[in-house]
Amino acid sequence: MTAIVQALFMDVGGGAGGTGWVANGNAAVISNGALTVSMPNSANASLPVLWYSGTSSAKWYWEMQLAIVGSETEEFDSFGIGNSSMTVASGHPVGGDANGWGYEMQGFAPGAAHGYGVHNASFTSDYTLGFGNGSIVMVALDMVNGKVYFGVGGTWANSGNPVAGTGYIYSGLSGTLYPAAAVASNTSQNSWTMQTSNTYTIPSGFSYIG
Repeated sequence: MTAIVQALFMDVGGGAGGTGWVANGNAAVISNGALTVSMPNSANASLPVLWYSGTSSAKWYWEMQLAIVGSETEEFDSFGIGNSSMTVASGHPVGGDANGWGYEMQGFAPGAAHGYGVHNASFTSDYTLGFGNGSIVMVALDMVNGKVYFGVGGTWANSGNPVAGTGYIYSGLSGTLYPAAAVASNTSQNSWTMQTSNTYTIPSGFSYIG
């Protein structure tokens, strides 16, 4: 069984104490000044986490990088957004319940693995665009219009255009939402790291959250 650790990325101390991932009581390993979340060496379950500070307004953009250890694969790794009620128990990807909206890898074969939208424990669409070791993924969260966009390596899934408001992965979003990530592996410490600055172009009208 493949394990998944899940995390929300949060602004520690409500903006006064820095930013970082918060495990919310699960076994996720937080390191690197709270920028990296990884799987415990002996874990065999999915563990989600959230970033400490969420947003209910404005337009935000961020990037994260996936690191895969040894013979592990990217299958079941996921990223996205969640609210404070998102399930962070073992075995859940981002989007594993109604309080998360994620993008998850499915498939082991190199070049054949696809990225899927996942919400409320169901796959919503196969967007083909995948990610793997070293990939930098992108999220554009538009809380003015209630939309979220996911991308990899400078390309937006679903031909998304956050500036034009087209090709979003999910819409109708409201409330306070947080960056979220989930790491999946059997025995090794695969990890997600929030990037402190952008590699790819920030969409016009969006601000960087890292």
